[in-house]
Amino acid sequence: MKRFCFIVLLLSLSLCTIGESLGSLITLHKNPLPADCTDNVKAVTNKKYHNEIMQIEKEVQGLIQHGLPELCGYSIEINVFKDPVDLFRANFKSYLQVFKTPHKRIYRIQVNTQWLGDLPPQIALRAVLVHELTHILSYTQMTTAELIELGRKYDKADFQRNYERNTDLLTLRRGHALGLLEFRKWQKSHLSDDEFIKKMDIYYSIEMILAWMKDNPYI
Repeated sequence: MKRFCFIVLLLSLSLCTIGESLGSLITLHKNPLPADCTDNVKAVTNKKYHNEIMQIEKEVQGLIQHGLPELCGYSIEINVFKDPVDLFRANFKSYLQVFKTPHKRIYRIQVNTQWLGDLPPQIALRAVLVHELTHILSYTQMTTAELIELGRKYDKADFQRNYERNTDLLTLRRGHALGLLEFRKWQKSHLSDDEFIKKMDIYYSIEMILAWMKDNPYI
């Protein structure tokens, strides 16, 4: 769920996740959608993590089909990575993908092998996957130049914080407040105190989610 980084040709640029800074585009974006888009999501599995990765694939397919139909028609690959902190990341199959038109790119959700044997409860898992899919949705609306500009800005603390919290806000508005709250509790129990504090400086904290739920009791 954190940023992803890769090299764009000779430029060292970080390409990172997008939030509600493009919220109006996400809200208004419309595509001709097929009735069934489960074939667009493919997991890259191995024997060790096969069942867990297939679980993620099934959840992503369901979330797109029933909550994010704007992503029907876009190819999304699911595979693994290793990191001491992050559970998921949203990015591209390779840096060359950013030079393609949106429908020809292969987008990617990566899940951390460190946590595959101890995933969050389903309600939390779905919320964090919606967060990642919201990033991917915004990527589909960006040109190559806009993606490069995103990478240039993301390492700035204020931009990163606004960007990720706006993505959290979109996740809340999609009806995943309880799930995001449960995910924060899962993070608190699985990360060190310092790691968790750093995360909450970037994302919606437990207190922020609770305050939002109080102000929006019917969502």
